[in-house]
Amino acid sequence: MEILVTTGLLALLAFGAGGQTSTHGVRQGDSRLCNQRDAIETYSRDLDNRLKTLPKRTFVSEFSEQPKWTTGGTDREGNVANLFLEDGKPIVAAFTLSSESGDWTLFATYYFRRDGTLAKMHELLNTFYGNASVIRETFFTCSGSVVSQGVEHLDLKTKKKKRPDPDFIDETSPLFKRIESLPFFDLLARPER
Repeated sequence: MEILVTTGLLALLAFGAGGQTSTHGVRQGDSRLCNQRDAIETYSRDLDNRLKTLPKRTFVSEFSEQPKWTTGGTDREGNVANLFLEDGKPIVAAFTLSSESGDWTLFATYYFRRDGTLAKMHELLNTFYGNASVIRETFFTCSGSVVSQGVEHLDLKTKKKKRPDPDFIDETSPLFKRIESLPFFDLLARPER
């Protein structure tokens, strides 16, 4: 009887957590996820490890001054965003942005908490303007303030650290502090084609 009660209690506790505890022990509702860089890093790493298992929606926008995002595949030229869902809620947005000429490509990944606030933004810029790869990571509190940020400037080919060349031109991704501010958020209500 004691074994059944203990097993039932463990099952109830696991169900009550709603699967919101990562394999690294950071619970979604944990206040550390709002203000501690290490907890946010653990949370985003856990999401990275599970991305292949999460359902996703793909959005594209053709190159233009005023990009218009639509639901669709990657068979068109332009920028692409994959939005990964967990329990039907958007949790990670992975953008591939580039110039029409292909001189630069920016990979920007946004990790959102279950409440829709931005936890972390990771950017990788590869550009021929200065032959550079630039890696940026920014961690955010639940209220949108920056907890921590870092930038690494590397040579495009060798990936060794270097100072920016005089002809380096930086590109940055837009900041989306809430899931609702993504440019295609309204399209989520529409069924996929």
